[in-house]
Amino acid sequence: MTTKITFLNGLDTIGGNIVSFSEAGTRILMDFGTPGDPREEDSIADLINKGILPDTPELFEQNGQQKFQQQAIFISHLHIDHIGALKFLKPKLPIYMSRDSKKLYQSLIKEGDEAKVDDLVAVDYEKTISFGPFKITFYQSDHDIIGASAIKVEDDNGHVFCYSGDVRYNGPFSSRVDNWTDAFSQARPDILLLEGTSFSFDDEDKKEDHLPNASKNVEGDLISNFENRITSNHLVVINPYPRNVERLFALDRSAAGFGRPIVWEKFYANLIREFFPQAAPLVLGKDVDISQIISYPENFVLQNSYKNIDLLKDFYKPVFLQMNGEPLGDYDPRYSVQQEKLKKFGADFVYAGASGHALKNDLVKIAKRVDAKVTVPWHSFKPEKEADALKQAGLKTELFSKNQSISF
Repeated sequence: MTTKITFLNGLDTIGGNIVSFSEAGTRILMDFGTPGDPREEDSIADLINKGILPDTPELFEQNGQQKFQQQAIFISHLHIDHIGALKFLKPKLPIYMSRDSKKLYQSLIKEGDEAKVDDLVAVDYEKTISFGPFKITFYQSDHDIIGASAIKVEDDNGHVFCYSGDVRYNGPFSSRVDNWTDAFSQARPDILLLEGTSFSFDDEDKKEDHLPNASKNVEGDLISNFENRITSNHLVVINPYPRNVERLFALDRSAAGFGRPIVWEKFYANLIREFFPQAAPLVLGKDVDISQIISYPENFVLQNSYKNIDLLKDFYKPVFLQMNGEPLGDYDPRYSVQQEKLKKFGADFVYAGASGHALKNDLVKIAKRVDAKVTVPWHSFKPEKEADALKQAGLKTELFSKNQSISF
């Protein structure tokens, strides 16, 4: 039998990357996000024509003609650009993801932060599952979200196809990346699908330079930046991304070590307790009232999301640490509103985020460690730049266009 690989989206965008592997009556798809925000008024056909959804109407339309007897979707992690199209799916299509990702997804659905999705299936790391002629193995990885995975697919003819997912090599869990790159290398893959986000920018180390007081954009610097500010006599405010629960827990432990605990919104506190039962995060309005923080701002750190930004109006020159929480940048209309309000409140705005994506040299290092027969760059505005770097490192690479297929 022949395995057909079709690149459905995300070849020259950051996010929305979707690839399918099919053989006879079976198809599996890997990641199912969108490269842009779907408008509610757009039809499925409109979203397909705009390139927001892949050209697979049979997956969305109730009466669409089915091309395969069995299908499933495999998700590397729960960032919107990798799962944003799931809500459009017809029911009864299994969606596989790591056990941590499923737990996070269920928490997000419960909190109203994600639309309800049925048929979620948890997968243990490094435990191979079978789906039709394919064998799929998830490996724990390091990205700025809990549950991130790299994925290996094997067909019944001995071909091996590997997907990096979104990955970084300068984070706190580089050993996870070492583990899956070693495992991929031993499998001698025919193809490695490698993200290339950092190649989208002329200098990945400085892509936040337009923001004042920018950190070096790695996780260790984020914690150090936080600890350098926590001794301020003013209220210290953090705006982290909730799905990076490991970061939330690290911040909570760090603040406790300084005797200046973080007071969390209920949603964030629930996520921390869900994944780290040993933690005891303080909840705003339950354990600590805002009036207590106003009276003794030097005793607390306040986690503050955009919807609650007006709580800061009663504080004197708060220090506001932007840690990849929304709004992320000036492309989001809420960003200018946030900045205007912080200026009005006299806040000291500090960019203190950290990227979840590998630097250019680290992407080349990952590709060399795996040493696939062909490395395919995608998840980048400029995949050709990543391809050039890989070729200079002596690796064979190939670029594909949307809806192009290859067979093995």
